[in-house]
Amino acid sequence: MSNLIKLNGNTFQIEYGDYSLLMKCAVHNLTKAANYTANATHKFMMLEYCNLFEQGSIDAHKERSHYWIKDVGPTMESYIGFIGLYCDLVGLRHEWKGFVSCVNNYALE
Repeated sequence: MSNLIKLNGNTFQIEYGDYSLLMKCAVHNLTKAANYTANATHKFMMLEYCNLFEQGSIDAHKERSHYWIKDVGPTMESYIGFIGLYCDLVGLRHEWKGFVSCVNNYALE
């Protein structure tokens, strides 16, 4: 699917759906993974990823981010989204990335 946009005398073609097959696969697996989360909050956050990836809902991304910030001290956590400013002196660009991390409790003793 594409869309032509005219701006300041220039025409841009925006392509949608380049990653739709990968996102569909991600949603399928995140939905399955939600059944194995540690608690209801983690399940909610996992399913909000699905809403984000299926609908492109920035509100789902924001809602999930609020829950992630409040989830203090998890043994394992994950995040996919906009993470801080990245090498941008003007402060207009953000980096989209994902990570999974876990705590080594033995190292903390």
